[in-house]
Amino acid sequence: MTFSTLPPGEPQTDWLAEKDIAFLAEGQQEKTVILNEGDFVVFYPGEVHKPLCAVGAPAKVRKAVVKMLMV
Repeated sequence: MTFSTLPPGEPQTDWLAEKDIAFLAEGQQEKTVILNEGDFVVFYPGEVHKPLCAVGAPAKVRKAVVKMLMV
């Protein structure tokens, strides 16, 4: 999993309103954390992250996305 604490750039295609997703160019000062079986990570709105990065050969993963209204 790659992430950056810096503000995101502008996506080339704006899918945020329609699909709640954005694809950004490589960010500045990206960091990588290697997750193993049983690990998980939490990102808050506005935190830029790049899921499904492979270390070595790609492997099947299960990914759950939970979105909560923050008031």
